[in-house]
Amino acid sequence: MSLFISKLISSTIQIILFSLIPFIWWLVKAVIIICFTGVIGISMGYVNEKKAGGSIIPGWCIHAIANIFSGACAAFSLF
Repeated sequence: MSLFISKLISSTIQIILFSLIPFIWWLVKAVIIICFTGVIGISMGYVNEKKAGGSIIPGWCIHAIANIFSGACAAFSLF
């Protein structure tokens, strides 16, 4: 009986540990994506309002560069 309980506890701990590793990876991969999109949004707003006098053309260029970068990351599985 004690061997059964020992195996049960050991198996439960292993399941928890092996479930935590992918969750932590997902969490890190999500903080990176959120920070990337936040920085892009802030820079687009700053450039549009302060540097380009309200023109949306620089914002389009920043958006295109961000899309190319994120597409390349997805294509080569960088993140």
